[in-house]
Amino acid sequence: MAVAVLAGLAWLVVNSAAETTAQQTNSSHVAQQATPMACTLQSLAMRFRGQPIDLEPPFQKFITEYIAYLDFAMEDCSVQARPDTGCEVAGVPPTPVTVQIGGEQKITLYAVNAETQEKKAYVVTVKRLLGSETDLQVLRVENSAMSPVFDPDVRSYSVRLGLGVDEARIVYRLRDNSQRIRSSATQETPQGDTGGLELTPAPPAPPPGSNGTNASHSGDDHSSSRRLDQQWDNLPVPFRRLTREVESGEVQVKEAYVNFMVDVGFARQVTLTVQCADATQADIGTYKLELSRPSCTPERPFFDPDKQFCTSFCPSGYYKSQEMNRCAKCNTNCQVCDSLLVCSMCHSDTQDFKYVVQPDGSCHAYPNQIFKKYRVWCIGLAVLLLFLVLIGCAGICNLCCGGGGGNGKYKKFRTYSDSEEEELTTSYAARRPMGKY
Repeated sequence: MAVAVLAGLAWLVVNSAAETTAQQTNSSHVAQQATPMACTLQSLAMRFRGQPIDLEPPFQKFITEYIAYLDFAMEDCSVQARPDTGCEVAGVPPTPVTVQIGGEQKITLYAVNAETQEKKAYVVTVKRLLGSETDLQVLRVENSAMSPVFDPDVRSYSVRLGLGVDEARIVYRLRDNSQRIRSSATQETPQGDTGGLELTPAPPAPPPGSNGTNASHSGDDHSSSRRLDQQWDNLPVPFRRLTREVESGEVQVKEAYVNFMVDVGFARQVTLTVQCADATQADIGTYKLELSRPSCTPERPFFDPDKQFCTSFCPSGYYKSQEMNRCAKCNTNCQVCDSLLVCSMCHSDTQDFKYVVQPDGSCHAYPNQIFKKYRVWCIGLAVLLLFLVLIGCAGICNLCCGGGGGNGKYKKFRTYSDSEEEELTTSYAARRPMGKY
């Protein structure tokens, strides 16, 4: 009996607990349904007569404040916004918003819940450039270490190229599409003793306003993109928009690049001259890049461009250039050479060409086939034969169609009997006029 009573009490306790849990679950579900949905914008874009205008930072629906910079030639801007599902958008200007030169306008948009009318504001500050700007948005050199980190107000940089980089690709992005840029470089000059193949430069100095700390990492990759990612958190906010790249889609200003050759162990200075967008102001700014490339060791003094490392022996088709500290390519058709103008052995003969060293040190290719050797004569003979064939065909056609003689007119062959022939002869004699003798 006691056991049955205890079992009944236990069942009552369990049942009441289950009912309490179910009630709590239902109440929480009802509370969730009662909570209004927070509306956001799905997309936000700005344009000037079809041209895209960048937002800083790039649009994300949880970011509510943005800055947009209009080019000097952009007089106004239009806003395109699309709300999330079940929401509405309010505050979109029906006409383009005009912005004065050097001025700014604030545009406030709202993502509105259609049921509860709850609003979430998005603020875009639109600024128009003065036209006198001579700075760049982006400046970097691929496969290199640039010091200091790019700052539009810093005009001089030191760039350390990798050993395997023959060309320095300088990538830049203008601040205004109407700016004009011109690049120039000085002659290469040999560097001092670099102590061998040391490719790890000193850490770049932090930009102004940063706390001077860098994120630690492992590896020897000193590419510009990785270095900028490491110091992204240390950059001031104005510099972040000038450094971050747009990954895909339409952009307001596209990136461009120029290439400059730098030999192993040499250095040169590259100057980028930027002219402002407003031609009446004629302001000019310059960026100077000191490009340098490490040299090879005395044990392996020559750089192999094919294998991208230093060596003491150059492969076939190359010669040791003491001036450039590299394996330089021989002249055309030459396999072994002492310099660019002195060839010791040409390429092996092929089925089509025979290679012979000339007295001036070059290699000349002589065709082996008769057609290649006497190409002009063969073409002339072929034209002559074709002309003769055409004349022969024309004569045969004329002979077959002309009936074998007469005045060239088409005639039909006819046979006559003796009476008809006599009649024709008589009538012809009667019609013949009498001659005078």
